[in-house]
Amino acid sequence: MPSESKNSTMKKCILFFYLCIPFLAKAQVKENNIISSTPTKYFTGLSVGASNIQQNALINGQNKVSNNQTFDLGLIFEKELSDRINLSFRPNIAIGGIKHRFIIEKDKYSFNYPLSLFKTSLLVSYAFKKSNKFSLLPNYFLIGPEFNYNLVSTNLTYRFLKNGNYSNIPSFIKNKEIQLKYGIGYDFKLKYVNLRPEFVYIQGFNVLKSNSVLDLNYTKIVNNQYSLNFVFSQRYHKVIYNKPKKSDLPLWKRILRTF
Repeated sequence: MPSESKNSTMKKCILFFYLCIPFLAKAQVKENNIISSTPTKYFTGLSVGASNIQQNALINGQNKVSNNQTFDLGLIFEKELSDRINLSFRPNIAIGGIKHRFIIEKDKYSFNYPLSLFKTSLLVSYAFKKSNKFSLLPNYFLIGPEFNYNLVSTNLTYRFLKNGNYSNIPSFIKNKEIQLKYGIGYDFKLKYVNLRPEFVYIQGFNVLKSNSVLDLNYTKIVNNQYSLNFVFSQRYHKVIYNKPKKSDLPLWKRILRTF
């Protein structure tokens, strides 16, 4: 009887082991089955940063300036065209707001509106050097167009303040614009990713609608930006795994052969 009990326990253990084989195989480290890993010409990554939007408004012949901060978060898809030239597509979101206060002929004015910008840029970067050692000379220069769309400004009514009295006026600023983006960056190759701090200037163009505001003569409104971004990128690798040969016998037959 004890021997029969041991045999029964042994058979159950063997059965359990075979049933767990597929899960144990998946739990193995994939690197052990890698035949080759070839670097490709593609990069993907994440971009995190902050921007200062400098709004320049030409009102009654006077230039009025305000500075406003946004937080930026986006993705990067990049292709290496040559040893020195890369092409990258970067969609991202910028969250913040515009607050503009100014004085015209001793009258105090102010208005504000929220920003939730969806931004897409197509940039070309040129690498000056590829050394991993830090120096004052940047690793690369980038330039390209950027398209902005304010997701919350459609049919928006602004609260316009004159000498403490509020009035609601329709939006007089376009909710979409095309800008020119250019800057410099440093490329630090870490163990798993590339860390790339970028200093960027974004040149805006006139976004004023045709209508004027109250008794003020708005001639032009331009939004320029200064940005500091940290890009974390990684090169794609084409990996070929060694696929183990499958047995000709089905699993249920292999299990029965143990009894």
